[in-house]
Amino acid sequence: MEDTLFISSAIRLAQSMGLHQENNIPDLDTTREQRRRIWWHIAWMDVQSGLSSGLPTCLGDSALHSVQIIDSADNSVVILLALGRYEAARLQNELMCQSQNASSRNAGQISQEKVTEFLDAMRLLHSRIDTLMAKIPSFDSAEDGLPLQLVEASPRTHLPLYQDRHEGPGIVGEWARRSFLLVKLEVAIMLRKLLLGPPDSTFPYVPWNRFVSSRILCPPSRP
Repeated sequence: MEDTLFISSAIRLAQSMGLHQENNIPDLDTTREQRRRIWWHIAWMDVQSGLSSGLPTCLGDSALHSVQIIDSADNSVVILLALGRYEAARLQNELMCQSQNASSRNAGQISQEKVTEFLDAMRLLHSRIDTLMAKIPSFDSAEDGLPLQLVEASPRTHLPLYQDRHEGPGIVGEWARRSFLLVKLEVAIMLRKLLLGPPDSTFPYVPWNRFVSSRILCPPSRP
């Protein structure tokens, strides 16, 4: 509840600062992308709060279309992660609005067109995240999931590994890569829950479940 109150307050404060819309004010040109990333970080937190509480997002669907983060040539891992979270928050918020809007359902069933739209959107998101991950240098070897270079690393002894713009692989990069993998899994789970219902569901549309499962687990090959 404390997180929900904090996020709702942060949203109102951000809106009062005009972060929820594009401002064509010359004095703000130098901070435009920073303002966009702050707004979408708040939107991402709103989605996470909704996932953990089961409540609708504070922003809903109408406030998330006027501000877009622009993919730049910046090599900052933090900015790459911000881009990935931006893409994920857009789709996750749409999935949440769909699942919480009973009027969008037809007798508990989503149209096949909508299913295909969501599945394509998920695959596109995964592809974009993979593209972002490919820009992050990675370690060649690992021990129990942890790269050997990080086993005994600390900011005192291996400071470059903790820097965002380090040319080689580092702590920030590994954290971002794992965060991206969790985002991809989170979106897939959300889509599965929306389309198939809980695991113990007595949902009668067995052929439909098989269709959706096959599309998620075995996507059609691309030329």
